[in-house]
Amino acid sequence: MSTTHHIKITDITESDLITIISDLANLYQDSGFTKTISIYRKKGNPEIYSLIFSESPDFERFCYFINYLRYPESIKELNPKVKGYIHKSLIRESGDFKIGEWFQVFVPENDSKYNVVHFINEQNQLFEYDFGGQINNLGNGLFKKDVFYIDDYHFITDIYSEKSFNENFQEIKPWWKFW
Repeated sequence: MSTTHHIKITDITESDLITIISDLANLYQDSGFTKTISIYRKKGNPEIYSLIFSESPDFERFCYFINYLRYPESIKELNPKVKGYIHKSLIRESGDFKIGEWFQVFVPENDSKYNVVHFINEQNQLFEYDFGGQINNLGNGLFKKDVFYIDDYHFITDIYSEKSFNENFQEIKPWWKFW
């Protein structure tokens, strides 16, 4: 099974990842995209994690999520590497950049702006997306397609936003209250 989108993250401990994913889910819970975020660890390489969203985020939110994971508010000293892969069908924005089916989204290692992400289309065209909605062509990059196959990963846990958790699990009654 492959998905239309996922985020790959490295250089982070599992406990730190769970902390920042929980923070992300609660911070963006009103968007509806962070109801459930599943965390997977790559088989044979325990330093690689992939995140899958139960609700496919649009391109704008996907970029916010990439940026948040790169610069988490709760653990300032982290420096994880974060790349996301999103399908064209989830991008509402229009422009010359929409070439190919897949896009790789990331924060460059030498970033000093903190409010932009870069993305590359399948034609190796590199763009900068700022959170004011501007898209600027930066020339050429190197697109590396990465498809998530569930058989290549171990499931770790599901993270629920506080709102989603309360909606889904508040009505569960213990067995002794059914009588």
